[in-house]
Amino acid sequence: MCKLMEEFAEEIKADARREGEQKGKLKTKIETAKRLLAMKMSIEDICKVTELPVTEIKKLDENK
Repeated sequence: MCKLMEEFAEEIKADARREGEQKGKLKTKIETAKRLLAMKMSIEDICKVTELPVTEIKKLDENK
């Protein structure tokens, strides 16, 4: 039973680590998009660079 609990705990840790990495990547993409918007790059080009959806870039553009 102890081995099963250890495996479960490791799985939870791995999931948390993946989630943290995904959040970090998203944060980096958003920060990059903000800098590109400040440089007056087109929304379409920002989408290509960051791989963020157009709606997300437009939302960032409205909030600046």
